[in-house]
Amino acid sequence: MNKRKLCTKERTACNVYRRLILLAWRRSREAARSAKELTKKQELQVGQLELQIDVLSKLRVAEGQKREEAQSECQKLKRNIEVLELENNQLVEETEDLRISYDILHNELKVAKAENNFLSEQSITFQNLLGKKKAEIEVLEEKVRRVAFSSLKGGRNTTILAQFHLVMSEFGLGLNFAKKQELQEFCDIEPH
Repeated sequence: MNKRKLCTKERTACNVYRRLILLAWRRSREAARSAKELTKKQELQVGQLELQIDVLSKLRVAEGQKREEAQSECQKLKRNIEVLELENNQLVEETEDLRISYDILHNELKVAKAENNFLSEQSITFQNLLGKKKAEIEVLEEKVRRVAFSSLKGGRNTTILAQFHLVMSEFGLGLNFAKKQELQEFCDIEPH
């Protein structure tokens, strides 16, 4: 009986061990299945992350190219601005030079207008004076003709010419060549 008791105990222990082993095996199988599922999920996540990394890398490269293009464009615009500023400065200087030239020419024009007005007034004055002198000459010529005519009747023609020149020089007037010749011919005429 002892042996039987022992056998029963061993069987019971074997059943307990067996049940424990089955329970451990089931748990390990579930853990393995969970681990496989977790591994698959993580592999899927890793794939998605790699895809995201790839997309982000391409996006970073594209953004880098855009940034380089923008910087290049910015440099071009900066150079264009510098060129335009230089041109603007030159144009400002040229405008200032032209303004100075304009002011000088404007002042010269004012002076020329003033001189023109003065010369016009002088011309008018001289024309008036010339008119008066011509009138005086005509009066004197008429007097000389009368005196010459009356002297011719008396025979004093050379002295008349000398007197005429003396009178003319007193008035500051000279006879033109044609008038002198005419007077000389008139004075050279013999009395009738």
